[in-house]
Order: sequence, then structure tokens, then C-alpha cells
Amino acid sequence: MGQEPFEVIIDALGSYAVSFIPDVHLVRIYSDEQDRTAHLEICLHDGSWERQSAAIDSMVEIRAMYLNELSISYEFDTETDDELSESARAGSQVFATHSR
Repeated sequence: MGQEPFEVIIDALGSYAVSFIPDVHLVRIYSDEQDRTAHLEICLHDGSWERQSAAIDSMVEIRAMYLNELSISYEFDTETDDELSESARAGSQVFATHSR
């Protein structure tokens, strides 16, 4: 059985991240198919340490799920707009939760 197309993997990663990470508002993914890498910028509704800690626990599980397919890094971002910031690189994908 062959490996899933890269775009499908990234789409699944984004969809899963917004549904699995607690208190998430927005996830931006910057990916490189050649290197098989994905970098997530995670925006939370509440950026407190407790919420970030819960998100880190979720990311440990997410990274384990994609261990054989992607190298995943992540960071927390304070930018909560649904629009990409000016510094966003071309080719990123945005996954957002519904407004609460």
C-alpha cells in the first residue's frame, strides 16, 4: 500500500489539530513536501500557561500519530486573526475553528 499524497496528509493534520487541541482558535501550517516537514503555528483563545500545557500534551499525541510520515514542529502564536499575518510565508494553509 502506497503512502498518502502529501496534500492529503497536511489537510488531515490541520483538520485533526483544530478538533483535538483544546481551546484552539486557529492553526497555520507551513509545509515542505520535499523535506516532509510541517510547522504549526497554534493560536489559542486563551494563551495562559495552563491552556498551552494542555495543547502541548495534545501535540505529543499528534506528533506520534504522524511519526512515520512527517517531521512536525510547532509554536504558539498570539496572532488570532483569521487572516494570515504579513510575515506568513507563501504556501501556508490555515485551519480555523468556528467562532465561539
